[in-house]
Amino acid sequence: MTARGRRQLIIFVFGTFAISWGAELPMILAPRVIPITSLRGLELLFVASISPSLMAIVLTGVHDRAAGLRRLFAQVIRWRARPVYYVVAVALPTGLSLLAQAAPGLWGGTSPALFMPSPNPWAPTVSPAGEELGWRGYALPRLQSAFQALGASLVLGAIWALWHAPQWLIPGARITLFPLFFVRILAESVFLTWLFNNTGRSLLIAILAHIGMNLSVVRLVPFQQGDLSVQAIYMLLFCAVAALIVWRTNRATLSIDRRPPLSLVVDGGAGTDHAARDAYSA
Repeated sequence: MTARGRRQLIIFVFGTFAISWGAELPMILAPRVIPITSLRGLELLFVASISPSLMAIVLTGVHDRAAGLRRLFAQVIRWRARPVYYVVAVALPTGLSLLAQAAPGLWGGTSPALFMPSPNPWAPTVSPAGEELGWRGYALPRLQSAFQALGASLVLGAIWALWHAPQWLIPGARITLFPLFFVRILAESVFLTWLFNNTGRSLLIAILAHIGMNLSVVRLVPFQQGDLSVQAIYMLLFCAVAALIVWRTNRATLSIDRRPPLSLVVDGGAGTDHAARDAYSA
């Protein structure tokens, strides 16, 4: 990563956190004035949820102009990929959450009720599009120009998890579950990088997977209120998926075929890494 690309990434992270944390702070400091379930609270959560994509669009427009924006948005409509990736993206998170729900019954425990209500009914399906243009569309290719895919996934996963931190301080959230959430986000980041790199940088598939993960934790395994054992099992199952990906792929790319991922090399808007593109197409 060039010095200019590093600066852009730092600005992206700090800008994303400033917008998101700034929107969520009023609900933490004055929960009676702005409850999370109020209209104003939902509006603030919406602003927070789109902050990664908003920063990606602004920074790309400033540095790379129209050509950069076309490259950025082209990833969203990149749909040509093997059908198995669509199936895995949609089915795996739900399957893991159902396993986690059923597991307590094996030792005589009680499984939590499915489809628990959420105070933010739009969040599971709307926020992934507001996040993925930033996390996977903007930040991940830049991180992969400096780190191997596994390292880039873990760095991005840590940023992604900490970005959610204020939500755990909102009244009603169980802050004791945050460590489990943090580890799970790292595993999910590896999973999403694997999807992203093996589908030719398809943000469409990454968004579908993100929707599946959100529906699982909000509707099936509420990540801020759920049973501790269910949360731990769900985290361990996702860690097992991430470990399997690392074991079966090249850590440098998390790609099955060992070819370099089709990644954008950030050089102040220099464009596409033609060497990587040629190798990918070979």
